[in-house]
Amino acid sequence: RFLIYNDLSDFYRFSDQFENSIKIVAEQVQLASKQDNKLELAKAYVQKGGLYLDKFDFHANQGILDTLGVIVQENKKNKLIQAYYSLLQGHTQKALGENEEAIKTFQHALTILDKQEGEFLLKAKVYYFLYAIYGNMNDVENSMKYASLTVEFAKNSGNMNMLAKAYSGLAVSNYFKYEK
Repeated sequence: RFLIYNDLSDFYRFSDQFENSIKIVAEQVQLASKQDNKLELAKAYVQKGGLYLDKFDFHANQGILDTLGVIVQENKKNKLIQAYYSLLQGHTQKALGENEEAIKTFQHALTILDKQEGEFLLKAKVYYFLYAIYGNMNDVENSMKYASLTVEFAKNSGNMNMLAKAYSGLAVSNYFKYEK
């Protein structure tokens, strides 16, 4: 059921239907809270924070980060929750133009994820952000590296939306490679 919420929220998000996406995420938060599923709650808050970042609502996003921080502190043994927190934190830093800090945050997430089985979609998202940051910094080599890793992990995740974004990123990286 949580997978359906994630996919539906993404669909609405990419279709620029903010209100519908927020409603879906609210239902996801409610279900995760009711089931006391802290990992799914963290995932829902990351979705919600991403929505607010899309709208440049940094104040609302900060509230989400604060809430996630509490969940991380209460569940220190669950490293995946920390990785999801790092995903939103890095996304926030990237949105604020803090590229060096965002890179460190995403690398921290990867350190956690290296010890986790699966989690291909989360890894793909982290690599995608790294591709985008390095692309914005005109670092073609790293942009290509992370775009390729995004494709690899998106394939393994089975998430076609992420795979489409990954191939798009790889195409952009290749374009810049030959433009130089």
